[in-house]
Amino acid sequence: MTVLVTTGVYKSFGNHEVLKGIDFRVAPGEFAAIFAPSGSGKTTLLNILATVLKPDKGDVRINGKSVLKISENELNALRRDYIGYAHQSCKMVNSLTLADNLALPLLIKGAPKSESVRAANEIAGKLGLTSRLGKYPFQLSFGERKRAVIAMALCKKPRLAIIDEPTANLDDSNGRVVLELLDEFRKGNDAAVVVATHDERVREYADRVYFLHEGGLHADAE
Repeated sequence: MTVLVTTGVYKSFGNHEVLKGIDFRVAPGEFAAIFAPSGSGKTTLLNILATVLKPDKGDVRINGKSVLKISENELNALRRDYIGYAHQSCKMVNSLTLADNLALPLLIKGAPKSESVRAANEIAGKLGLTSRLGKYPFQLSFGERKRAVIAMALCKKPRLAIIDEPTANLDDSNGRVVLELLDEFRKGNDAAVVVATHDERVREYADRVYFLHEGGLHADAE
């Protein structure tokens, strides 16, 4: 079964048609990269894939279910248990330390505190954040917050991880660490990973590459 399928997805804001008939799918264990220039609608597309926005037309099916036809409770459960979404805005809970922010998605999912803390410590170590666990978001650099929100998305081991600009504002070394982690995550958990990016290094890891241009999503011909 595919993890995510969109069929004929359209989205407009006012008179501006941003997405024009998007067909897309990603399977378990697959890494899909979407290359998109600024202003192309990539954040709108990712928000629809992550169920934050609803399309005007078309369908989005996650884990075999149309997200347009399930109840709000079922949709919330899908977001909580099945989807990990790292926004480019790097939103975190300002009143919580990095350690607590990392553990939060697992606690919301219902995992025991000991398991949540252990998982948070493990992923922090992989992303070079162990020494920052006691810090609050305002005490972290943008690059550290970027790695933190990716860690939050992956910590609960979602079946679908959606990452907006995973290497943006990271130096070459930390960018590579993030890409290696995403690759390890999808292989180790048979999870689907979808990223929107400008970084050509992502091609080394992606099974499929797409371009978002003038509202359409086009597969790379290579």
